Amino acid sequence: MKNDFFDTATLPAKFLERMKSQLGGTYEAFLSSYEKPFRRAFRVNTSVTGDDELLHLLGGAEVALPVPFAQHCYYYPDDLPLGKSPLHEAGLFYIQEPSAMRVGETVSAAPGEIILDLCAAPGGKTASIAADMAGGGVLFSNEIHPARAKILSQNVERLGLKNCIVTNAAPSDLAGRFPAFFEKVLVDAPCSGEGMFRKEPDAIACWSEENIAMCAARQRDILRSADILLAPGGELIYSTCTFAPVENERQIAGFLNEHPGYSLVSMEHLYPHKVDGEGHFVAKLRKDGTLCRRSFPTKPAKIKKDILPAWDDFKKDVLSDPDFDRGGEMLCYGDNLYLCPAAVDLSGIKCLRPGLHLGAASGGRFAPGHALSHCLSAADVSRAIDLSSDDAARYISGLTLPCSTDLAGIVLVTVGGHGLSWGKATRGTLKNHYPKGLRKG
Repeated sequence: MKNDFFDTATLPAKFLERMKSQLGGTYEAFLSSYEKPFRRAFRVNTSVTGDDELLHLLGGAEVALPVPFAQHCYYYPDDLPLGKSPLHEAGLFYIQEPSAMRVGETVSAAPGEIILDLCAAPGGKTASIAADMAGGGVLFSNEIHPARAKILSQNVERLGLKNCIVTNAAPSDLAGRFPAFFEKVLVDAPCSGEGMFRKEPDAIACWSEENIAMCAARQRDILRSADILLAPGGELIYSTCTFAPVENERQIAGFLNEHPGYSLVSMEHLYPHKVDGEGHFVAKLRKDGTLCRRSFPTKPAKIKKDILPAWDDFKKDVLSDPDFDRGGEMLCYGDNLYLCPAAVDLSGIKCLRPGLHLGAASGGRFAPGHALSHCLSAADVSRAIDLSSDDAARYISGLTLPCSTDLAGIVLVTVGGHGLSWGKATRGTLKNHYPKGLRKG
């Protein structure tokens, strides 16, 4: 099928001239790739579900084809509106450009590691890293721009990520607070976005050689902070969604020249005429030394005296696992209780989400947080009501629904057996607790 909305004549002449020199004999194949439609894909959120279960919930394996260069990732057809699915709102998958999925594979995160996603919004790579960490370790997910950091935080909540701390800080500020703390640092650098021309044609208007030079300078500064943040023996992963050598292989060469204590592990170009995706560059570097885990700076947590008893009462009433909060650190922001992956002193750093938001206590009663619902399934609670897709869409829009008169009290509202939100069952009515700011329809 031809990509009718894209006209290659709109591509900048200097861009095409450079790509012809850069690609040589494969240039015509590269140019022809723009005549094809961009592919849509999603990553299974293995933090809460598995491939087989999700594909079954979506209507069967025939709705999706595996992305060959990334695990748990699938192409899906244009006429499947996955972004509007209640399963998406429940956080069972993340829609992502296919070639960008390769970055998470390159990070190759493992449970127990301490990892930083330094330029993380909107959150696709954070989702991949967190899933590979299987809820263990500590993942810092940072974004310098406030509006984008808010979107990142919302996606971390939707995906039910338990071990993620979301910060809104300059890389240099983090470097000043956490030097040599992270075992892996991902720099998915802001770039000129040449790999997004087919997917987002508006990006063409922003292209210029001056912008490329500005991006390259910004990337160098970010990489210098990343070097400070990375522990000896750790791995630095660098990626962009552009084809410009000055932002890619030349950027890596310059970094290695400036930092001789690193070695190149791998470097990969993903071009749209070679893979079924838009385009990405990803490199992995290893820092010399022996990896030795350090303890984060901490300070005593101040928790209001009535919050933990209220949380304990909620656990006994609603959660099946009395040890749900074992292995984490409790932290209070006002009346709000968080389960943090580590007791980290974040003072002076703007933090949007210091861990999993468990909820808030007032007057001895505990109101569970929306984030908590997204890391639970029906099997994890004493009371749940599973909605059809149609009813789930109504619930997301804010409607009140009927329910069994046998149900009473706080209820986990699920779709496909996975947490979508909380509700309160009262005399055959399910009162809607879906956050007003997230309601759709």
